[in-house]
Amino acid sequence: THGVPTGAAYGDDDTVTLTAAGGGGASDSASADSSAGLVRSATITLDDSAGATDPGGNLLIRGNLTNTGNGVSSYGFGIIGDSAANGWAELNATSVTLAADTSMPFNIWISVPEDTPAAGSYDITVQVHGFESNDTATFTITSNARGASVGAAETSFRLNPGTSATTEVTVTNTGTVATDYTLVVDSGHDYVRFSTTSFNIAKGGFQVIDLTVIVPSDASGALSAGFTVKPVMNEGSSASQTISISPNLPQDTSGWAIDTAGVDSNTQFTFTLTGLAGDFTIDWDFGDSSAVRSDGGLSQSHSYSASGAATVSLTVTDDLGQVTSFSSGFAVTNVPPAVNKPSVSAEGDTAVDGNSVTTVEGTEVEFVLTIPTDTDGSLTLLRVAWGDETHRAYSGGDLSGPTLNLKHTYWKPGTYQVSVTAVDNSGDETVVQAQEITVRGDHTVLEEGTNQLGLLLLLAVFGLALSATAYHIRKKGFTGDETMNEQERARLSTLEQSMDTVREREELLEVAAYDAARVTTKLEDHLSAFKAILVKAQEVAAQETLSKLEAEEAAAAAAETQRELDLTEPDLELLAERFHGTLGKLVETRTELGTIEEQLAYVLKMERDEQFEKLTELTESYESTRRKIEALESVRTAREQAREESNLMDLLSSKGPAVAEDDFSFADDDYEGDDDEEFEVEIYEDEDGSFYYIDPDSGEEVPCDEDGNSL
Repeated sequence: THGVPTGAAYGDDDTVTLTAAGGGGASDSASADSSAGLVRSATITLDDSAGATDPGGNLLIRGNLTNTGNGVSSYGFGIIGDSAANGWAELNATSVTLAADTSMPFNIWISVPEDTPAAGSYDITVQVHGFESNDTATFTITSNARGASVGAAETSFRLNPGTSATTEVTVTNTGTVATDYTLVVDSGHDYVRFSTTSFNIAKGGFQVIDLTVIVPSDASGALSAGFTVKPVMNEGSSASQTISISPNLPQDTSGWAIDTAGVDSNTQFTFTLTGLAGDFTIDWDFGDSSAVRSDGGLSQSHSYSASGAATVSLTVTDDLGQVTSFSSGFAVTNVPPAVNKPSVSAEGDTAVDGNSVTTVEGTEVEFVLTIPTDTDGSLTLLRVAWGDETHRAYSGGDLSGPTLNLKHTYWKPGTYQVSVTAVDNSGDETVVQAQEITVRGDHTVLEEGTNQLGLLLLLAVFGLALSATAYHIRKKGFTGDETMNEQERARLSTLEQSMDTVREREELLEVAAYDAARVTTKLEDHLSAFKAILVKAQEVAAQETLSKLEAEEAAAAAAETQRELDLTEPDLELLAERFHGTLGKLVETRTELGTIEEQLAYVLKMERDEQFEKLTELTESYESTRRKIEALESVRTAREQAREESNLMDLLSSKGPAVAEDDFSFADDDYEGDDDEEFEVEIYEDEDGSFYYIDPDSGEEVPCDEDGNSL
């Protein structure tokens, strides 16, 4: 048994000589040369087995490959790693030839794609092919690689329903690498629109996006919309922003009121609106064809020329053009006619001392009455009561001029109250106790030296008596007396007064009928005005509906027209924008193709390395097989020589008769079955450090120790 010393260099040789000495001084010797085989092994060490970089960044790992075998060897080595990290690392060499105990430094370049998630940990392994020698490096992606902040130029909106507004949203890249971001609407999807929702921002850069806020036409309360900006990889810090939207609705009029207490016709009255806060433009319509606008003021003065039902209507417009309508109905109080006391002319038997009037029975008293006035309408009736159950009435149409001269005669002594009653077109009346008349029964000379006046009065009385007598004769004939006594004269006076009362009642009935006709006419006028207002309101509502439909049709027609223009006369700027967009996509596609080409090149390189590794393994297998064949041939040759020498020795030392050839011993079977047989074999070391030799009979590998003892 001949063992190769540990640490023997490849090619070191040794000679073994076997000497045999026999009787009689005969001897022989034979020699065999042996040499140390090539032992191939290697170790890999990394200078730094850990590192960190950003997505899209590069990382350099340095290492050394050392030949730990006993001779010059060629090595092929490469990189294997996590499935996610495949293709990220590249060695500066894939094969090398080293002498024993020599080393070669190498570099590993790691290029991390930009879309790699942050905070990930990845392993790569540098391995020498076929020698089970490797080393592992771990690297991580920095946790602060991606982040974002977001803010809107305006975060609160007040808009009319059915309108929209635009603001700007700024997204800032707070991470350490260029990142793709998306805008995601968390709530209020129907209220916000973005000009773009996907974009890339360079490290330290920002992106400005147009944000359109929309208030639906049927909005009835406060709205809110929130959105979040986050990296496309859905990792790293994200930022959110909330937009509050207040629909500018018509004002709530439940707490509004207009003070209309005590509105008199022809009186300047100040209307005040309560319950409205803020600055508004108010259009006042007083319902009598009079309107006025006030900017911010809640009070307005107005006077009505006539009494009756009235309505104040308000149109309140805020700063955004939102309109709220409000109205309040009330009654305009009528102002009764103004009546002055009549004056009495002091003539004859009538004397005036202040407000005291004294006259004598049978004396005609003359009154001068200023015709009453009605500031908010017209006079329909004027009635003067003399206080003696008689009166005089006039309709409004019979009165003209500034004054009215009235005469009346009191036929009985006593005290009488003269009153004047005026009735206007609203039915209100004013009663004035005009004068107190004192009538005496005796005929008193009012002034000395007036005998001629007394005579004239006596003649007047006589004339009246004659007239009464003539009237009596016409009615009843002669009674036998040719003169009329005082009783008959009184009866005549009473009859005349009764006739006057009947006439006055007839006149009053005519005035009442006239007033009833005027009231009927006025009611018909009010009814016609109400019907006209109702028709007008229906027309306004129909016109508004028609305007809305026409506006919708116009918008649809405009959209159709724009679409046709886009087809017939395309927007060059839009086409240019689309062309640049398409060009950008082509550039991105070319970049992706370049990446694919690099990956294909790497795959081809790996395949080439694998083919080289397989070729190396085939070469080693061929060498091993060749050595086995040579060993078998050498053993068989030695056996043949030993068998021939043994036969020869047996023949030379034999003292008996010669034996036949068939009886000649030392057959192959006997030889192979001899337990004491020894023969020389070559011991081989396997790649895993174990030893074996080739069985010369079977040609198979037999495990053994380094001294050749079978295991």
